[in-house]
Amino acid sequence: MKPSRCREAFLVHLPALRQFRQDKETWIHPPFKTSTGTEELQPLLEGGRHITIRIGLIRVAGGESRTRSKNRGGIYRLFIARNRPTMETPHQTDQAPSSSEDLKLLLLSDSNLPVGGFVSSSGLESFINHGYLTHCKTDLSKSEAIINFTFSNAQNYANLAGPFFYHLHTLIISSLILDRSRNPKEEEIQRIVKIIGNLNQLYDSMCLSPVNRRNSYAQGAAFLLLYTKAFSPSIVPTSTTSLDRLKTGLIEALKREIRRGNWSIHYPISFAFVTGLLEISLDRAIHLHIFLHIRSILSAAVRLNIIGPYLSQKIMYTKMEWMLEKILQEIRGKRLGRTDLIDSGLLQPDEIIIGRRSDGQNHEQEEDTVENGPRSTWPFGEIIQTRHDSCHVRLFNS
Repeated sequence: MKPSRCREAFLVHLPALRQFRQDKETWIHPPFKTSTGTEELQPLLEGGRHITIRIGLIRVAGGESRTRSKNRGGIYRLFIARNRPTMETPHQTDQAPSSSEDLKLLLLSDSNLPVGGFVSSSGLESFINHGYLTHCKTDLSKSEAIINFTFSNAQNYANLAGPFFYHLHTLIISSLILDRSRNPKEEEIQRIVKIIGNLNQLYDSMCLSPVNRRNSYAQGAAFLLLYTKAFSPSIVPTSTTSLDRLKTGLIEALKREIRRGNWSIHYPISFAFVTGLLEISLDRAIHLHIFLHIRSILSAAVRLNIIGPYLSQKIMYTKMEWMLEKILQEIRGKRLGRTDLIDSGLLQPDEIIIGRRSDGQNHEQEEDTVENGPRSTWPFGEIIQTRHDSCHVRLFNS
């Protein structure tokens, strides 16, 4: 299937967008009228890949172009109409991804990184120690039980982390685009860091298992350190662009805020932040994140001597694709509710979210839609993972 034509809404300041008139890749349509006449805005696309800009993270699903100037002088909603893959469409594209993005994905998928199967079994060790594989007498039945556990666990994780990942990744990408041709402002950096802290605190409150929370802290810190040591522009002495200064400012400000507030960053929050700084597209970033979660569970199964390395590879080769497709299809459109967006600083109380009803008509969403928010889909898995500390013999920390 080809990606469907979709429309994306932006809440933008006109002076900021005038910074990008020198770009000549693509045009934003349609033009809109201001008090000084008709303005045509230049592209915010690079290398043929769509980069979403969201200030306030206000989404409009389809429909005609709208503007809203109430208490918002000089701020407009715009649409971009462009064929591109999104979380709502299959992860296929007619355009070849950039070699730079491919390299980043390959580096982040390295099994030698200090995250994943080296640190956590995601509750698999507790699942085994509590005797839930004792009825499996054959290798086939064991592998089927491992597949069922892996899918249920990854599905539960994606439904909880997906909305947070979407909002934070989009925030970072939009900030990089708007500040690409100007010096980063300290107040903007502090605003972003504060939002990250609020999202991290909200995610922490939704983690039901203290063992899962502890594991997420460890992997989140490791992934943040990975960016600082390996990918940060600060390690390149000749890098002095405003974009690199913004990235360095964001990572340093976040580290200072973590030390000052004495809090730990969760793994999905850290992953979304780092992939945003690396300018990896949202679709490929969330796809990689869920892939790594599934692979880490199967890697833990190998280390626990439940399955062998060849069988693990066979499971990934034959089952990984449908697991990813089903999970990514399920979490498409998952977003935080209006109250959560306001509390985290992503939405102002007087701003609205425009959505689409089942009949295809646009409507203003004044209330939270709980069904489309983060949730736990496998309470049994949360309970089993919480019981990990009661196991007498433990190889993993969760």
